[in-house]
Amino acid sequence: MESAYRTLLRILTIDGPCCQRQRESRETCWWIYNMRMAHKINFFFLNKFIFYWCSIYQHTE
Repeated sequence: MESAYRTLLRILTIDGPCCQRQRESRETCWWIYNMRMAHKINFFFLNKFIFYWCSIYQHTE
Protein backbone atom coordinates (compact mmCIF):
# COMPACT_ATOMS: atom_id res chain seq x y z
CA MET A 1 0.00 0.00 0.00
CA GLU A 2 2.82 2.36 0.86
CA SER A 3 4.55 1.78 -2.46
CA ALA A 4 1.34 2.44 -4.38
CA TYR A 5 0.87 5.71 -2.50
CA ARG A 6 4.47 6.74 -3.24
CA THR A 7 4.03 5.87 -6.92
CA LEU A 8 0.81 7.83 -7.12
CA LEU A 9 2.37 10.81 -5.36
CA ARG A 10 5.38 10.67 -7.70
CA ILE A 11 3.15 10.57 -10.79
CA LEU A 12 1.05 13.48 -9.56
CA THR A 13 4.06 15.65 -8.72
CA ILE A 14 5.70 14.91 -12.07
CA ASP A 15 2.45 15.42 -13.98
CA GLY A 16 1.78 18.82 -12.40
CA PRO A 17 4.47 20.79 -14.27
CA CYS A 18 3.54 18.95 -17.46
CA CYS A 19 -0.06 20.15 -17.22
CA GLN A 20 1.17 23.64 -16.46
CA ARG A 21 3.41 23.63 -19.54
CA GLN A 22 0.52 22.38 -21.67
CA ARG A 23 -1.74 25.12 -20.32
CA GLU A 24 0.89 27.80 -20.94
CA SER A 25 1.50 26.47 -24.43
CA ARG A 26 -2.24 26.46 -25.13
CA GLU A 27 -2.56 30.03 -23.85
CA THR A 28 0.36 31.13 -26.02
CA CYS A 29 -1.17 29.52 -29.11
CA TRP A 30 -4.54 31.12 -28.32
CA TRP A 31 -2.86 34.53 -27.94
CA ILE A 32 -1.05 34.15 -31.30
CA TYR A 33 -4.30 33.05 -32.97
CA ASN A 34 -6.17 36.05 -31.55
CA MET A 35 -3.46 38.46 -32.69
CA ARG A 36 -3.46 37.05 -36.23
CA MET A 37 -7.24 37.20 -36.44
CA ALA A 38 -7.18 40.81 -35.21
CA HIS A 39 -4.67 41.68 -37.94
CA LYS A 40 -6.81 39.98 -40.59
CA ILE A 41 -9.96 41.76 -39.43
CA ASN A 42 -8.20 45.12 -39.33
CA PHE A 43 -6.75 44.54 -42.80
CA PHE A 44 -10.17 43.60 -44.16
CA PHE A 45 -11.90 46.66 -42.72
CA LEU A 46 -9.07 48.97 -43.78
CA ASN A 47 -9.33 47.74 -47.37
CA LYS A 48 -13.10 48.05 -47.24
CA PHE A 49 -12.78 51.62 -45.95
CA ILE A 50 -10.21 52.53 -48.64
CA PHE A 51 -12.43 51.05 -51.35
CA TYR A 52 -15.41 53.01 -49.99
CA TRP A 53 -13.39 56.23 -49.79
CA CYS A 54 -12.06 55.80 -53.35
CA SER A 55 -15.54 55.13 -54.72
CA ILE A 56 -16.85 58.32 -53.08
CA TYR A 57 -13.89 60.28 -54.39
CA GLN A 58 -14.43 59.01 -57.96
CA HIS A 59 -18.11 59.97 -57.92
CA THR A 60 -17.40 63.54 -56.87
CA GLU A 61 -15.11 64.28 -59.80
